[in-house]
Amino acid sequence: MKLLCILLLACFCSAVSPDSILLPVAKDRVASIDVAAECPKFRIAVVNGVKFHFEILSGLLHVLKPYQKYVDVFLGPYIRTQNYDGAWDLVRWSKARFYKTDINLHSHNVTYDLVILVSPEYELELSQRIVAAMRPRLTTGRKADWMLSVFPFQLSETDCAMILPSEQVLGMCVRGFSMQGKFSNLRRNYTSIWTQMQRRVEELDDPQIGKYFHLSVLGKGPNRLALPIELEQFVTVHQRQVYKVFYNIIAHTMALVPSLANPKKTVKMGILENSEDEEDAMNKVSKMAIGKQKKLQLIVPEYQRLQTEDSEDEVDAMIRVSKMAGKDIFVVREKLAVLREEFNERSFKMLEGYIRRSCGPSALDHVRAGGFLELE
Repeated sequence: MKLLCILLLACFCSAVSPDSILLPVAKDRVASIDVAAECPKFRIAVVNGVKFHFEILSGLLHVLKPYQKYVDVFLGPYIRTQNYDGAWDLVRWSKARFYKTDINLHSHNVTYDLVILVSPEYELELSQRIVAAMRPRLTTGRKADWMLSVFPFQLSETDCAMILPSEQVLGMCVRGFSMQGKFSNLRRNYTSIWTQMQRRVEELDDPQIGKYFHLSVLGKGPNRLALPIELEQFVTVHQRQVYKVFYNIIAHTMALVPSLANPKKTVKMGILENSEDEEDAMNKVSKMAIGKQKKLQLIVPEYQRLQTEDSEDEVDAMIRVSKMAGKDIFVVREKLAVLREEFNERSFKMLEGYIRRSCGPSALDHVRAGGFLELE
């Protein structure tokens, strides 16, 4: 059974009219640690010097809001002037202190107790410099764990999804599906989606299906979608939208479809060079993809997502969802909004745990007091 769609996993939003299902408002959390009294020199560094992953950064800053006066955020030197598709607008609300990644850390003269690296695989040298500015501390072995902080993107009060009667929202305001990613089959399997749609084009022409079925494709990069002419009426391509517009478009679709890259294309990139042959390599890629989907399914329970049945492909499932009653679709969105709060509560507790441990004595203070520094 394949995963079909996650509704705004990065930024869940409230795209439901007031007289239908009410979604929970994003919770304002309260700090349980008196940092000013317990460790007044405490500092957190959050690092994201690349031009992307700002949806992750905004989620972290949202969860860290009760401690934002102790947070320093390091961003690329041109983020404010170039704005990177509205990235600066996505985080500028925070009262954390923002610095450029090309800052001289020696003259900056701040020692950090907790460092959060958003994109370390893309900026190893920068990550090493920031980590080197950490205060040495006693640590104990700790099992690796995960967290997903989610920024609660909200629609305006005058949005059609907020003012239309519930029976009119679906089809008139919230319609169709969305795919997002670089416009290339190396990232998303657009070709497979087009082939599936071509097999079902007569059904898609049916006004009863067409009222609800449409595909919004959002992304950037050279347009290598190769969209067949006969499918253009069913697909709208949104090229490089700023973050707020990007999420607003997705919010007005019934679901976001994660279609994995074409395994054959992935193999040709040489990702699996050690495989015996191309068929063997494709099998390995498929197993990797299934493994990633299973991990995601563990994070997002079945009742909080829409998915394909065993005999369906993605378009089969999209057509089936297009025939569902609005209340059945919106109940999934409601449960996803609840999941958003569960994710953020988990993230908040985990970060507070790190803050609480970081407020303890430093390794240097411990040694000065006659203790021993043990490395595990």
